[in-house]
Amino acid sequence: MRMPKFSYLVSNRSASSPDDTLGPVTYQRAPNHLDRPYKSEGFESVAWGDWAAALITDLHARYDGSDDPWDLAFYVHGFETSEAYGRKGLESLGLALTSVGFDRGLLVGVSWPSDTWLYSSAQTNARGSNALMGAVAKTIKAVQSTGAQVRVSLFCHSMGNYLAGYTMANGAALPHLDSLFLLAADVDNTLWQSGTPSAPLGDALAAAATQVYVFYTANDTVLRESGIINDVTRLGYSGAAPGTTVPGNVAQLDYSGYGNDPYCLDYVPYSYYATGASTGSLVHSSSKFVPDLLSLFRACMVNVPPGRVDVSPTRDFAKLRRLFKGKGAPEAKAPRARAAKPAKKPARKK
Repeated sequence: MRMPKFSYLVSNRSASSPDDTLGPVTYQRAPNHLDRPYKSEGFESVAWGDWAAALITDLHARYDGSDDPWDLAFYVHGFETSEAYGRKGLESLGLALTSVGFDRGLLVGVSWPSDTWLYSSAQTNARGSNALMGAVAKTIKAVQSTGAQVRVSLFCHSMGNYLAGYTMANGAALPHLDSLFLLAADVDNTLWQSGTPSAPLGDALAAAATQVYVFYTANDTVLRESGIINDVTRLGYSGAAPGTTVPGNVAQLDYSGYGNDPYCLDYVPYSYYATGASTGSLVHSSSKFVPDLLSLFRACMVNVPPGRVDVSPTRDFAKLRRLFKGKGAPEAKAPRARAAKPAKKPARKK
């Protein structure tokens, strides 16, 4: 196994105003350092054929001598993400997943112009991203055409969930995914109730993957505010609305015990802090940084029961697994307090 030669992403940002304006789809790559599988700088657009060939070559080299399926994953970021931060998000999540065992597969960034002045403008850009999701589908098909067994996962964060669900519901069909992770989902929590405006989005997300995982917490003040803006509580804030019978392949996890103020301060970079949302903004991004949750993602990606994963004994996977809810209304979990610091030893007398 060797280090991948490039980091990869697909984008529909315009060349002239990449942060907030839609443009044609581009395929971008950046040469990696010799000892790091992901990078956030040095990206350039290349022809589709060259991009896909390099990606397949890197995957083949990663799995040389292994009979394991090729892991191919994608990451769709959320609202208020500049072009530079979209690339940084790919690097940080890719390295975080690598640290918990995603060391052969590759994570591909899906970057779109979400750093708009208005929240509604970002939603408009998300709705206009069918071609971007089509590029994801094209990439999956290209890797599958090699004849290798491919295991495909999709991570969506915040408004990235809206982009994925809306485009899938409106013609951007993906090859069937093995796992779909809805992290801090900025979509209506009524998406699995028939007759609601968001029901087509919910149907599309549930049908897209063998297993769908919803991670939510009421400690997320970003999504609390979004619920006020949209006049509908967000899925990533409460889980599915009370009384909802979610599809059988959807599992919900209230991760409040991991996504809370004192715990997140240990893991989430302070650059994610937003004054208006206070430390809730750190909670909003915590699912991408907390080691326990990242390890659980990896276990879910390979369909390994969490209790069988070889990890540090301090990570309580049995507890995490018990939090999953397949049906019914979500239950609130008490925040996990930061462990008290040990008392200092008295100074030794001379």
